[in-house]
Amino acid sequence: MTSNGNFMTGSSIRQTGIYSVSHTEHRLPKQVFLVKNGVFPRCAKCTEAVTFTPVLTSDQSVPNPVYVRELPVMDEMN
Repeated sequence: MTSNGNFMTGSSIRQTGIYSVSHTEHRLPKQVFLVKNGVFPRCAKCTEAVTFTPVLTSDQSVPNPVYVRELPVMDEMN
C-alpha cells in the first residue's frame, strides 16, 4: 500500500471489492472487482505498475473465486 491508501501491481489483495484503476501508459478498465488473497494485476501490454484505489470493499468471502492476473488494454479491444 502506498502512503495515500492506494495499492500497486504485485501487492496482496487484503479485501474483496471494487477498485478504481489508474495507469498512465495505456487505457485500462476504469474499475475492477478483485478478490481477497489474490494479487493486484498488471497491465497486459507493459511492465509499468498499475495503481488501485479502493471504492467499495467487503470482508465477505467469494465462493470459487477467479483471480485476475492481467488487465486488458481497452484501446485494443473490439
